[in-house]
Amino acid sequence: MFFINPDTEVPKDTVEQLLSAMLTLPPYSIVATQKLSESRKYERVERFFPRWYTMTGLGKSFHRLLNKKRIAKDFAKNKTIVYPEWVSGSVIFIRHIDFKQLGGWNEQFWMYSEDVDLCKRASIKGGKIALLQNVEIIHNHGGSSRINPVTTALTKCEVYISRHVYFSEYTQGMSCYVIQTLFVIKSLLEVTLIAFFSLLAIKHPKAMMTRLLFSNLIRYYIGVTLNQTWLSPRSRRHKHASKISK
Repeated sequence: MFFINPDTEVPKDTVEQLLSAMLTLPPYSIVATQKLSESRKYERVERFFPRWYTMTGLGKSFHRLLNKKRIAKDFAKNKTIVYPEWVSGSVIFIRHIDFKQLGGWNEQFWMYSEDVDLCKRASIKGGKIALLQNVEIIHNHGGSSRINPVTTALTKCEVYISRHVYFSEYTQGMSCYVIQTLFVIKSLLEVTLIAFFSLLAIKHPKAMMTRLLFSNLIRYYIGVTLNQTWLSPRSRRHKHASKISK
C-alpha cells in the first residue's frame, strides 16, 4: 500500500524502488523516501519517537547533541538506506497484509502523529522503518493544511493534541500523568507567550492565527477536564457519528 500526501510530487520509478527495498525487509516494515521542500531543502531523516525529555526544542537539541556521533554514523548521507524510528506520513509504503494486521491507521488521531503511531506499532511487532536516501520526492509541507489563519490555527492546535493522544497511548500510570502535565505546561507557556507578542501586530494574518491557536488550545484543555479524554473534539465527534450510523 502506498500512502502519499496531495502536496507531493513523485518522480517516475518511485514505486518500483520502494517495492524493491520492501522485498528485503521483514514483515511489518515501512519504507519511505527522502523529501525536499519546494526550495529543494532536505527534511531531517533522523526522527525519534517522542520522549518526555524531547518535548521542547531545547530538549530535542540536547538529545541530538548527546547522540551526535551515533546519529552521524547511522544517518550518513552516503548510505542508501537509513533507519529512523519513524517516518513522515507524507510518504508511507507498507505491505497490505501488514497494514491490516497492524489495525490500519489509528482513528484516535484526528490529524498528525498517526504516522508516528503506525511506525511505533510496526517497530513493536519487529518491523523496520526504512528511508531511501537515493529516492527523492518534493513535499510542499503544509500546502494542503495552511490555507488561511483559521485553518492554520486549527491544524497547529491538532499538532499539540496529537502529541497528548500519543502519550496517552504509550505511557501509563504516574508516568503518563507526569508527562501529560509537563506537556500541558509547556504548550500553554509556549502558545501564551506567542499570543501575547502577537498583540503588537493585531491585524497581521500570523498574529490572528496565533490568537486563534491560543483560543483553540484553551478550549481543548477545558474539554479534556470535562470529558476526561485527551482525544481531539473532532475524533470524539467522528466516533459518536460512527456509533449512530451503526
